[in-house]
Amino acid sequence: MRYVKARVDTEFRELTYRIFVTDYLKGIGRFNGGPRYAEAITNSKQPIETRSSEEIIDSISEKLSRLGGNDGCT
Repeated sequence: MRYVKARVDTEFRELTYRIFVTDYLKGIGRFNGGPRYAEAITNSKQPIETRSSEEIIDSISEKLSRLGGNDGCT
């Protein structure tokens, strides 16, 4: 268990350092391309799903029906 904690701590420090360095370089104008490192690794630009599971299933079923591929499996 100590190994797991040590490994998580190490990865957190490395991640924090990478975020700090890339944000710093963007701040001083030496690295202007692309998204922030933190955004790139977390895919934070993707919208958060707000539909319920039933709404998602209904949506997929409707799309399959329009394509003619829903054989009543739901």
